[in-house]
Amino acid sequence: MIGYVVKGDISTIVNNIKEKVQSNVFNANSVKFGQLSDDSIDLLFEKVSYFDYSFKSKHKRVIIIPNAIINNIEDILIYHVFCDLT
Repeated sequence: MIGYVVKGDISTIVNNIKEKVQSNVFNANSVKFGQLSDDSIDLLFEKVSYFDYSFKSKHKRVIIIPNAIINNIEDILIYHVFCDLT
């Protein structure tokens, strides 16, 4: 995931986004998905190589198909990279 920061303090913006990622949970048909995986908290403080403003997150993935919910599938790993264009 790439973000371009064109206005404001990039450190503050990245920290605010980290906080939102930590608290975000999506709901569809009474099924929660997208929340951080149990082992993801440490990734929020791990930078992506060569990018000063970056972090990683791992999220629970859920597949909803007619008459079934599959939630024991592999988590999705997202690399959040921010470019400072201020």
